[in-house]
Amino acid sequence: MQPDFAKQIEVAEPLCADRIGFAKLTTMAFHGTDLRPLRDELISKVAGGTAGAGEGLDLSLIAQLLGDKQTGIAIQAEVLAFHQLFRSPCSVEKPKLRVLALAAAIDMGGNTPIEFLLEESGIELLTLYVVPGIQLPAPLPAHDVAIVIASDSEECRDALGIIDRAVAAADAESAASRRQSGSRQAASSASRN
Repeated sequence: MQPDFAKQIEVAEPLCADRIGFAKLTTMAFHGTDLRPLRDELISKVAGGTAGAGEGLDLSLIAQLLGDKQTGIAIQAEVLAFHQLFRSPCSVEKPKLRVLALAAAIDMGGNTPIEFLLEESGIELLTLYVVPGIQLPAPLPAHDVAIVIASDSEECRDALGIIDRAVAAADAESAASRRQSGSRQAASSASRN
């Protein structure tokens, strides 16, 4: 029996951790919402071992919004050590576009806050934190558009270097593939003549 090469092969997608999100939590704080009850709820989940990675990252942001930057950064580092891909809330069930944002593991003001632009747009936002010592997924999660939101600051240099090397490697792989494909086509044409 011949295999059906036309049949699409499913690719395992890296798991995204859903979260409340940067835009929503920051807006809540700006409007004077007391984030301490939510913080306490998330701390209880962490203590009980039931918190997901998204809730951990939200807890990191809440700590920073409440003025405890050091604790927030420590929580973030702990979460990002085991999970790097997060999905922000999307206003529609089937998004018309998927954006992959490459972020640095830095305080809440260190990455471009793209989530504010996309929160009611029907566009899905996946944020992949680029963490030194942790490889980027290969291939990257499915997306229509990718954007680097890590700032051009000294604190983000390591993350930006990792992104640059990944882009260079992908470009080299793509060029090699095009050359190989061109060689096969030339050989096929020559054999037909």
